[in-house]
Amino acid sequence: MNPDTEVAFHFIEDFHYYEGCRHAHLIRDNYLTTGVHSYYNNDNVTDQIIGTITFISPEYYPNSLWIGKRIEMYVGSKMIGYAEVLKVFNKILEVKNPLV
Repeated sequence: MNPDTEVAFHFIEDFHYYEGCRHAHLIRDNYLTTGVHSYYNNDNVTDQIIGTITFISPEYYPNSLWIGKRIEMYVGSKMIGYAEVLKVFNKILEVKNPLV
């Protein structure tokens, strides 16, 4: 699986993360999708962990990512943090000129 984006993960509280977890991501307003996480520095104990997300079915939400975008992450109805986009690898998802 090729990752769609590189992000800085920011978890709320002392959330325990692990390689391959599949959280819900608010990719667009009122649109949650699942993404598989991979972490570059899994042993990092800071509030920012760098890694990647591979989303399911990205063709259903094209043009939805840009550098600096914050993607809220959920487990059930509980927000556990957000991912800030650092790079977009999947060109289907990339917004060329975002109006942020």
